[in-house]
Amino acid sequence: MAFLNTSFEYNGESSLEHNCMLVHVGEETITQALSSPKTLITDHVKFKKTFYYGADKNTYSLSMKIIKIDGDQEEFSNEERMDIMRWLLPDDNFHVFTSNDFAGIEFIIQFNKSQFVSYRMNVGYFELEAISNDPYPLSEMETLEYDLSDNIGTSIIEVPNNCNAYPYFVPNVLEFTLVGTGTSFSLKNLTNGGNILSFSGLSLLETVSISSTQEILSSTGNERISKFNFGFNALELSYGINRLEITGACTIRVKLQYPIQL
Repeated sequence: MAFLNTSFEYNGESSLEHNCMLVHVGEETITQALSSPKTLITDHVKFKKTFYYGADKNTYSLSMKIIKIDGDQEEFSNEERMDIMRWLLPDDNFHVFTSNDFAGIEFIIQFNKSQFVSYRMNVGYFELEAISNDPYPLSEMETLEYDLSDNIGTSIIEVPNNCNAYPYFVPNVLEFTLVGTGTSFSLKNLTNGGNILSFSGLSLLETVSISSTQEILSSTGNERISKFNFGFNALELSYGINRLEITGACTIRVKLQYPIQL
């Protein structure tokens, strides 16, 4: 992944606060990775054939160069160099990196290599490499809300899936709140096989939240597995617009953060 001249943010702080920016140095062309590398998993049996078991997706890496905003002939003071290193390498945790080059995309990374390339004392640029904690960068978190308070029978809502990294995508969170006197909720995925997710015997006005890791939380604090039909596959969204048929008066909130291949 390569970056042009631009400002950026890392760990909640802007490069403008540190008087520096990304720069493209030295090369005439720019190469951008389209996806993370994959390792094919195979097993060859002698005198027979090779069996294919799938692909292991690796993490991706980022390379970048940073200069002072005023240009690569401007000197970094020792204090500025120390400040930048404190900002970019504060710990061993992964942090969010965003750049104007890729608007709306979050890279979850940590820097694993840093060096200062100088033309003369303290005049030059930082050369950095970073690794990710996931095979793909992510879109910014998007929250969609649907008001079905007047839903007497069934209503259709449309939920997008813009993930181009996997055949299906499960929302990070799907949350519904019952309205009126209803005690049940049902979701039928009309786009992906008609699979159904449903709850019954809930409390009045209860809010139930379902995460992509199949964690179910209730506003009542009660365990809700026994009220659930285990239809998690109804939340598997196909690429594009998905039509979901909802039974029950409720409000719905869907949180989406897609893995993206660039």
